[in-house]
Amino acid sequence: EATDLIYNGFFRVSNLVEQLSVDTYFHNHERSGFFLVHVAREASTRACREFDPVSLDIDIPAELRIHGWEKPIGEAIFQLTKNALQAALESDQPQVRIRARREEEDVHITVSDNGPGIRDEFRSRIFDPFFTTRAVGDGTGIGLTITRNIVHRHGGEIDCSESRPAGTTLHIKVP
Repeated sequence: EATDLIYNGFFRVSNLVEQLSVDTYFHNHERSGFFLVHVAREASTRACREFDPVSLDIDIPAELRIHGWEKPIGEAIFQLTKNALQAALESDQPQVRIRARREEEDVHITVSDNGPGIRDEFRSRIFDPFFTTRAVGDGTGIGLTITRNIVHRHGGEIDCSESRPAGTTLHIKVP
């Protein structure tokens, strides 16, 4: 039991340090073009390591390229996928879908789950630092804050476009 507590504490601290290090990435790297599907697959694979099997569908055209910072976009997709997986596990048949499309000059990325959704009174706060609906020790409450900051650094927007009673969809739009 003590070993589990130590391991879980170490895991949370290492995740926190990794998330905070994303911000320094912007200062040390130039924007570049990359294929979004590869980044989404890597990020979702990383997120799935922590969870029981969930139906995960990635619907991103192979040729869809984005111009930005690859590692932070991957971190944003990881955070959204991880939250979606956690929520979907509360469903009888957990499902998560990552979808992206280019519309004119913008790329639209959505991450959807079929979990219980976000209660209306929490929707306006989900991007606030350290806000979480999870139990103590289950999360830091900074994943969506970091995701929002990454999206804004790319000149984009993020919002919770759908929620309750049949899941949540978070939508990113980046130029």
